[in-house]
Formats: sequence, C-alpha cells, structure tokens
Amino acid sequence: MKKQLTFIIIILSLLVVLAACGDENNPDNNTNSDDKQENTDETKTFAAKNGDVEIPKNPKNIVTSDSYIGYLLALGIKPAGTSEFGLNVPNFEGMLDDVKSFGDRTNPSIEKIFDIDPDLIIIGSHIKDVEQLEKIAPVVVMERKGYKDMLRDFGEITGKQDKASAWINDWEKRMDELKPKVEKVIGDKTISILSPHAKGGVYAWGDENGRGGVILYKGFNRKAPEPIQKQLLETDERWMDVSMEKIPEFAGDIILTVPNDGDDADPSKVYDNPLWKDLPAVKNDQVYRIDDKVGSSFSDPITLEKRLDKIEKQILQQ
Repeated sequence: MKKQLTFIIIILSLLVVLAACGDENNPDNNTNSDDKQENTDETKTFAAKNGDVEIPKNPKNIVTSDSYIGYLLALGIKPAGTSEFGLNVPNFEGMLDDVKSFGDRTNPSIEKIFDIDPDLIIIGSHIKDVEQLEKIAPVVVMERKGYKDMLRDFGEITGKQDKASAWINDWEKRMDELKPKVEKVIGDKTISILSPHAKGGVYAWGDENGRGGVILYKGFNRKAPEPIQKQLLETDERWMDVSMEKIPEFAGDIILTVPNDGDDADPSKVYDNPLWKDLPAVKNDQVYRIDDKVGSSFSDPITLEKRLDKIEKQILQQ
C-alpha cells in the first residue's frame, strides 16, 4: 500500500513539472522577454532646446503650443490640449473637436494641463514654466527652425517620420508645378506683405513670420522692394515698423495684407489713407487680403496649404 501511495505521489509530481514546462514553452504565457522588450522600447531621447529629453516612443496624449498644432495635424495626430487662441484659428476649423484648452497661450494653466493628463508636452521657448510642466509629463521645448525641418522633428518625436517625408515631398511637387505659373504671372514684379497697426503705419513682414512670406520669398524666390530686401530678407530680422509716410518706399507691385494683424487697430485708417490709395498696387488692383490676425504668423503645414490655396486663387489665376 505504501509503495502504491509513493508511486502515485511521484506521478503527480511529474505531471506538475511537465505542466509548468508546458506553460513556459507556450508563447501566450511567456511574458518575461516581451515585457523586457516593451520596457526597453517605452521611451526614446529627443534633442530639444531644453536638452536631451526622455519622451514616450509613441506619445498618445500630447499638449502643445498653438503654433505647433498644424504640424501634428499634418501627421494625422490631434493634440489633446492647446491654448484657447489655438482652438480659434480659422485654418484649423473642424479639426480640433474635443481638444481641450489650457487657457492663455503664453501663460498656460498648470492645473488645466494636469487635468488633461498628457504623456508629452511640446512648447515654444516663450513659455517659461518648464519646471512646473515637467512635474506633469516630459517637456520638449522646440528649436526655432524652418517648417520642413520642424516637421521632420515632429515626425521624429511622434514616430511618424514617413508621414513627415511624404508631406514634404507632396508639398515640393506642388510648388514645382506652380513655379512656371508664378514666373508667368509675377515675373519681375516686387511683392510686399504689409499689415496695418494701431499707430497708423504698417508692419512689413519678411520670409520667416508666416503671412505668405515663406511661400513667395523662399519657395518661389520672388523679390521685395529694396528696403524690405535689404533690411529683412537679407538679414535675420523678421519684421519692421513702417510709418505711414514711408509706405510708398516699401510697397511692392503686389501687396499682401493682413487686416488687424497683431492688434486691434482699425485697418481703415491705413486703407482709406490717400497715401495708401495712391499706391500703384492699389490702383492696379494688386492688393490681396490673405489672413486675419488669428494664426497669421503660423507657418505649419496645414496653414501653408491653405495659404497657398489663397495665393493660387487670388494672384495666380490671371
């Protein structure tokens, strides 16, 4: 009887060992190596303006400064949160449903960002509360770059490098297709981008502050009147203040203008001024309103696409 009992115990022990071995060899139950691999790939390092930042490999819940919204949208990513200003940019209409506001664009609410529960925060250097934000999630402060390099950075951050490259390729193809038409319609005509301001003059814009400059000056290599060419396009300056009396010196054969650009000025104070009305571009019906002040400075892919649509319809359909 004792021998039988001993035999039964040995058999049961062997079955337990075999079952355990079977579990180890079962791919569904072998979690150790997968867990290690997943942990290894959870984060990556991105070289940001604020140093090397450890970020999620594939961030899912991104809070961003408003000027970067269009970069995410171009990659098929809707941000989880942005500024109230960003939620009201006309070029993003219909694209930001359910995106939450963190309040002021330069002084965001830490509490609101905490409630959004992001896994990544992407901001410009104008936002100063980096240390507070880092307590919520990894913070990437973006370097100032041209829109193509900026999109490549966003592709790297989000793991969407292929989409970033595809957008750039499509954009360059579209620009190349339009260049013969640009040469035919614009030719040697000069172009200025002038926007009324509250002091009664205008801001003249270069090629780095949105408003069509990056497309016309950089993309299509068009020329500006000499003061803009010398003082903006050939320097690192992005804009300059031009008094009403000097506007004729800065006015090109073609003028792009942004009413109410950057302040609450009444644009009619400039547009109804005899000096403005006497400009050759005004008399020749070569003045085009391309934007309003909400998002006029942006140069992200979504904004550029819509701005090029306007330029093509307004200026090139001649």
